[in-house]
Amino acid sequence: MDSRVFWGVLCALLVFSGIWAVWFALGAFAQRQAVSDAYVKMNHQAELSSLRVRRDEAHRRAVDLSRRRLAADQRCVAGVVIVAHGSTYSDLGTVGNPVNCSGGYADRPLR
Repeated sequence: MDSRVFWGVLCALLVFSGIWAVWFALGAFAQRQAVSDAYVKMNHQAELSSLRVRRDEAHRRAVDLSRRRLAADQRCVAGVVIVAHGSTYSDLGTVGNPVNCSGGYADRPLR
């Protein structure tokens, strides 16, 4: 009788230990999966944020370029913006700080 009780209790403890081991393994797997999902979500949000920053920067540059583009009555002569009204020519900016240009764009916004 003692032998059967011993083996019954031993089997019960082994089953109980196995259940706890499986439970612990499933918990560790779920935690690892949750961390992995959070990492993927964080990377996705960082990519979206980076895309937004690049999009906003591109938009700002486009707006800045459109504000720096010379108008129809303005010309770039020797690196300085000149405004032509009929036969009258004047440069933009102040005496000590003229508006410089290169090609069809000024070095600072005109509008």
